[in-house]
Amino acid sequence: MSTNTIRHDIQEPVYIQGEPDTQISITGGLGTASSSLMNLDTFKTQFPTIDGRGSAVVVIDTGINLQHSAFGNRIVYNYDFGDNDNDASDSNGHGTNVSSIIASSNSSYPGVAEGVDIIHLKIFTNGGTATTAKLEQALRWVIDHSANNPNAVAPTFNITAINMSLSDSKNWNTYVQPVGIHDELNVLANELNIIPVSAAGNFFNNYLSQQGVGYPAADRNSLAVSAVFDRNVGSTTYWGATSSISGPDLVSGFTQRHGTLTTVMAPGVQILGAGRTGQGTSVFTGTSQAAPQVTGVVVLAQQLAQQTLGRRLTFNEMTNLLQNTGRRVNDGDDEVDNVSNTNLNFQRVDVMALAQSILNMAPPPPPVSNRLNVTIGQTSYNAEIAEYGSGQGIANIGNYTASVENQNQLNITGNTWMRLPINYNITPNTVLEFDFRSTNRGDIHGIGFDTDNRYSYNPDAGRGFKLYGTETWGISGNNYTNVGNWQNFRIAVGSTFTGNFSQLVFANDHDISSPTATGSYRNIRFYENASENLRINVGGTSQTAEVRGYGSGSGIANIGTYTASVQNETQLDITGNAWLRVPIDYTVTANTVLRFDFRSTNRGEIHGIGLDADNRYSYTPDSRNGFKLYGTEWWGVQGNNYTNVGNWQTFQINLGQYQSLTGNNFRNLSFVNDHDVASPTAMSSFNNIELFER
Repeated sequence: MSTNTIRHDIQEPVYIQGEPDTQISITGGLGTASSSLMNLDTFKTQFPTIDGRGSAVVVIDTGINLQHSAFGNRIVYNYDFGDNDNDASDSNGHGTNVSSIIASSNSSYPGVAEGVDIIHLKIFTNGGTATTAKLEQALRWVIDHSANNPNAVAPTFNITAINMSLSDSKNWNTYVQPVGIHDELNVLANELNIIPVSAAGNFFNNYLSQQGVGYPAADRNSLAVSAVFDRNVGSTTYWGATSSISGPDLVSGFTQRHGTLTTVMAPGVQILGAGRTGQGTSVFTGTSQAAPQVTGVVVLAQQLAQQTLGRRLTFNEMTNLLQNTGRRVNDGDDEVDNVSNTNLNFQRVDVMALAQSILNMAPPPPPVSNRLNVTIGQTSYNAEIAEYGSGQGIANIGNYTASVENQNQLNITGNTWMRLPINYNITPNTVLEFDFRSTNRGDIHGIGFDTDNRYSYNPDAGRGFKLYGTETWGISGNNYTNVGNWQNFRIAVGSTFTGNFSQLVFANDHDISSPTATGSYRNIRFYENASENLRINVGGTSQTAEVRGYGSGSGIANIGTYTASVQNETQLDITGNAWLRVPIDYTVTANTVLRFDFRSTNRGEIHGIGLDADNRYSYTPDSRNGFKLYGTEWWGVQGNNYTNVGNWQTFQINLGQYQSLTGNNFRNLSFVNDHDVASPTAMSSFNNIELFER
C-alpha cells in the first residue's frame, strides 16, 4: 500500500453535515419517497437478491445505536476512535440516522442496501468534536482490515464502500488534498477498490452562492454528493438558505455544489431513519443524508457488478457511470429560493439506470451449440443432442426450444423429451451426478437411460428418475426443492438397475397448449462410486461422517476436475478443483478451537477450511466463516499462513474470537481446494481434525 507520503502533522476539525429536523410540515412519503425518486423500488423488484448481502459498508460518524432492530445482527464491528474505546454508541443521533439510510431493514424506513453488514467507526467524541487525525485513524483501520489487502490483519471484511457524512465546512472549488488523508483515500479507491463517498456540505448560502464543496468531498478519490428534495415538504430554511417551494428533484438551497466537483445528487431533506435511543426514529436534513443514499447505491452496484461482470467496478468506472446515468437536474430552472442558482445541470442518482449500464458492460452470451459434454470417469465425452424420433440436432421444434451453453449446459423450455447418445455399461457401483435448475414447473422433469432410441412413457419409466413436476413418473426420491436455483444431484443408478445403455434421456414434459416448463442440466458426470468416511474429534468424541460434494448430499468420489480420498479415516486428500464438506452439528462458543494438520505440494488459488450452516458455500458471503491457509487468491479470514510447503503444518484457530461464528450453529466443516484452470493440480491434505472447547 503506497501511503508513504501521508502528512500526519496537520489536524483540522471536521463537522457533521446534517442536523435534526424540526421543520417537518408535510409528512407524506416520509421514509419512502427517496426510494421512489431514485427508482430503488423498481430495482428491488427486478433484482430481489441484490441487497448488499455478503459485503460490508464502513460508516465514519458520531456512532450508532447498537441495539436498534433496524440493523438486526449486521453490525459486525464498531470502534470509538473519538474516545478510544470499543463502544461506538451514538450520543448525537446523526451516525445512527446515516447508517440506517444505508442499511435499515425496517419497512417504514428501508435502507438502500438492506442486507449489507455495517462497520461503524466513531470519530466524534461524546462532546461532539472530531479532527482529521481521527478520520485518518479510521481510514487506516479500513485499509488494514480490508479483505482486498494482501497484508490485512484479522478480522478482515469484504468492504465495498465508506460513507463520510462530514466535512471541513470549507468551500473548495478545485480538487485539493489539504490534510493527511489523501493518501489513504487513494489507496482505498484505487488499490483496494473501496469507494469513498462524502457529503458536499451545507453552506452554499454562507459562501454567497459560490460554487464549491467541502473536504473530503473535494478529494479526487471520493465521490461528492449534493442534496435535492425528494417530495413537497413546503417552505424550508436550513443554514440560512430558504427554499420557498419544494418538490421532487428541486435542488436544496443549502447544498454546496460545483459543476466539476459534485459527482451526483441525492435526496437529503427530511430523511427518516433510526433513532439514537431505544427503537425510535429520527429525521435529519443535510448532505449528510444525501451521501448515504449514494453509498447504499454503490453497495448494490458493486454486488450487481460482481454477479454480472465477475468483478467490482473501479472507482473511475463508478464515478463515470454515476455522472452519465440518472435524471438530469437543472439548478435554477424551477427553484425558488434566496440563493443564486448556478443554472448548471447535475445528475440525480437513478439506481435502475445505473444497473442497466452495468448490465450493458457484460460480455455477450456464449454461442449456441447442439453438442453437449459429459464426463465419463476421467474422460470428457462430446455428442450431439437430439429430440426423440427426429435423429436431428437440437433446434426450435414444435412447442419447445432448447440450447446448449459452452457445451456444458443443456437448457430446455416447453414440452419435449431429448436424448444424448452414450455407450455406458452401468454396474452396481455406477453413479450419475449433475446440476439441475428449473424456474417453471411442468408435468415431468427428469433424467434417465434408454437402449433403443425410443422412450415410452410407462415401459421406460423404470429407467428414469423424476426430479420435479406435478405428475407421478419414474423412480422417485430425488426431489428438486431449491426452485429457481441450481441443485446438485448424485444418483446411485447402479443400485436400481444395471446394463448397457445407448442414450441419456432428458424429460421436460408439459402437455398444455402453451408449455412453459423449464429444465437446465449441467456438469453431467458418470463414475464408479468410491465413497469414504472421515473421522473428526468433535468435543472429545470421535465422529465419523461421509465426505460430500457441495449441494449433492453425496459421498466423496473422483468427480470431474478433482480426485479425493480418505486415508485411515483421519486424512482427507484432495487434488484438483473442489469444495467439499463433512456434516457436523456444532455451536461455536467464545471458547471453541479448531485444530488440524495441513499439507500441500501444489499451490492453487485457495486452500482453506471453514464452517457452513446451510449446505451451500457461497464464495463471498461465506468467506467470513472460512480460513485461508494457502494459495494465490484473496479469500476468507487471513492470518493462518501455510509456510512449510510440502510438509505437514499444525494449525490451531480460536474460532470464538470471530463475531460471524460465535453463537451460531454450523452443519458442515468445509474443505477448500480451489483451482479454476483447465487442468487443475492443486493439492490439499487435512489430518487429525479436532473441534473442541478450551
